[in-house]
Amino acid sequence: MRVEDYHPLIDKEKQKTARRYRGDQRKVGIPSLVVAAVFLFILLRFGVSEWFVQFIRQYIDNRLLLIVIYFSALYVIYSLISFPFAYLEGYRIEHKYGFSTQTVHAWLFDWLKSFLITYVIGLLVFGIIYLVIPAAPSWWWLWLSLIMIG
Repeated sequence: MRVEDYHPLIDKEKQKTARRYRGDQRKVGIPSLVVAAVFLFILLRFGVSEWFVQFIRQYIDNRLLLIVIYFSALYVIYSLISFPFAYLEGYRIEHKYGFSTQTVHAWLFDWLKSFLITYVIGLLVFGIIYLVIPAAPSWWWLWLSLIMIG
């Protein structure tokens, strides 16, 4: 790193630390995005999503319950796949740079709270989307836009 690349009013060591921190975050963030893209690709390209819906339909006739089971299963699977990245980004890297003093137990509890809150919000959004589309097949895009804006 050249001297002129540093901001003159900020401590150079802190800038070096910030750059290393950002680099470590990228080393975890980029693979995390790749894994998410591969997960979606597999679901869509190989018909896993469609197969799973057909599998659930063998046992469930209720559309709302089908939506809840489908979303719940995918959310849990994706959360388990992405958990190592969340741990590295949210716990290991934060401790490495001294930005967190949280224990593993406290971090896991916060992750679980985040998991549950995201689950509830995601289920509501997902449910609304899949209930509006068949109710308004021609204008679903308008209704969903208005709901999301609201």
